[in-house]
Amino acid sequence: MDENLSLLTKRPVTVKGAIIQKLARQWPLSIKQLHTSLMREFGIAVTYQAVHKTINSLEEDQIVSRYGSGYHLNNNWIQNITQLSNQILH
Repeated sequence: MDENLSLLTKRPVTVKGAIIQKLARQWPLSIKQLHTSLMREFGIAVTYQAVHKTINSLEEDQIVSRYGSGYHLNNNWIQNITQLSNQILH
């Protein structure tokens, strides 16, 4: 499955997809909180280091932003996704 499509599935298959889904429902979350959530809620066997590396990548891509001591989805990214969704619908 294409990684971008996996972000839209009900059950994410990538660490990136799971982080995005979790932050869409609850924020801000620390890397430790995200790590615990990925293992417990999504059943993803992942190391803390892998979550940290993925968060850094998402932050570089401006998908997530720091919010205090945690992270949340970047508002500009959300707006871009919304615009893309609207284009698809029309």
